[in-house]
Amino acid sequence: MTVEQTAKELWHDAYNPFSAEDPFNNNYVTGFLCTQATDNYGALLINTVNGQPSPQLIKCTPKLHYPFDKNNKWHFPSATKILAYEKLDGTNIFRFVYSNKIGEQFVSYKTRLKPFLKSGKWGNFLDMWRDMLKKYSDLNKLPYREGFSFELYGYLNRHL
Repeated sequence: MTVEQTAKELWHDAYNPFSAEDPFNNNYVTGFLCTQATDNYGALLINTVNGQPSPQLIKCTPKLHYPFDKNNKWHFPSATKILAYEKLDGTNIFRFVYSNKIGEQFVSYKTRLKPFLKSGKWGNFLDMWRDMLKKYSDLNKLPYREGFSFELYGYLNRHL
């Protein structure tokens, strides 16, 4: 089964192909990105790294749905306790690890609907995140095994 056939089996028609350079590692990566607003939202199915077959599935931050519908009708599941926190609305940045054909691991970052961080019309996310990595250098010490989700917010994030 090809990687695209796997993408179709996993996500039906809710995926887009991608070919992109990882700005943190200078690797050229191809594959498919899930556009389905489910637990798979933004997941990557990597096909190649630097032209070499390296199939792997990268899950990322799932789409969290609001507890109300388009008619502003609220729907809460039954609960015995509810905790509420301030929601800081920004841009989701997901830290993930992928491997090349010989097993070398690389740490990179992405927004939900892009395979890697970049700067564009919605924001200068790549430069802002590089600034965060300099300011909070401990982020570079996080373990390799799992992904991490961050919220990039503040006055420099103009999409707000």
